[in-house]
Amino acid sequence: MQQQQQKKKKKRWSNTVVETDGLEKLSPWISVVEDLGPEVLILVCDRVCEQGVSRHTAQQWCLAHTFELVELNPQDLPDEDDDFPESTGVKRILQALNANVWSSVEMKDEAVTWYPWTLNNKYYTADVRLCTVPTTFQMTADIAQSMQAFIAYFDSTATDGLEKLSPWISVVEDLGPEVLILVCDRVCEQGVSRHTAQQWCLAHTFELVELNPQDLPDEDDDFPESTGVKRILQALNANVWSSVEMKDDPMTHLDIQELANLTAGDADVENFERLFTKLKEMKDKASSLPHEQRKVHAEKATKAFWMAIGGEEDEVDDLSPGEDS
Repeated sequence: MQQQQQKKKKKRWSNTVVETDGLEKLSPWISVVEDLGPEVLILVCDRVCEQGVSRHTAQQWCLAHTFELVELNPQDLPDEDDDFPESTGVKRILQALNANVWSSVEMKDEAVTWYPWTLNNKYYTADVRLCTVPTTFQMTADIAQSMQAFIAYFDSTATDGLEKLSPWISVVEDLGPEVLILVCDRVCEQGVSRHTAQQWCLAHTFELVELNPQDLPDEDDDFPESTGVKRILQALNANVWSSVEMKDDPMTHLDIQELANLTAGDADVENFERLFTKLKEMKDKASSLPHEQRKVHAEKATKAFWMAIGGEEDEVDDLSPGEDS
């Protein structure tokens, strides 16, 4: 009785494998595939069978319809001693799928991505191009020549998080961008500690910015320190970009007029006091600005004073902070 059951099982298995019309059932799909033209075409079976669809028949069908034949459980496995053994089964299917360039693919570490951005604050506007550069190998002459800021993100939970930035150090030292920011989600004692990150920043003249710091600034502080994205934006806005277009400052015109009135008046002690009080006001106004904007304001104040004492505007228009006057 047991032997009969075993025979029945064996016969049932044979019936499922031996189907001479196996390929004919795929005929309705041929026109669909030809119309759509997918990049990957794979014909899969458990194992070719001489009593059903032979290897020769399956390979001829694949040649006719540009498919690749893959057996899940081939009878003859590749020779392990072969230098380049052929993949089979599911492994080969995955290889073929991974080798395809999909329409929704997100390339990793392959290319530079550019993002146009316009900075617009009360002092100036500037068209800036932000770009993500995965590795130093993607650095181009265009990027190198135009780079004025460098922001590096590292994984603070990994002990070697900062080591992965090592290839960039020589690039930054050669190009010398004005803004250098080191960014992480939050310093981590089990990974890169605050002390380690700050020592790295001191060594390479970066500023450390945490996106989600554990200790937030005291809201009652008169001058709370900015953190996260807000601090990054502040640093970028404080830079004077090569594409900057300064905005007219209506206050500067009022300052010029007031200084002109003071210098045109009587040369008495009261007028001098008012003149120096006005200059002090302009200095105090500048002291609250970031460093680069303070330089711009100083230029305007110098221009205002020069014109107030009778100088010509074109005599100071061509001067820059780095030129002697």
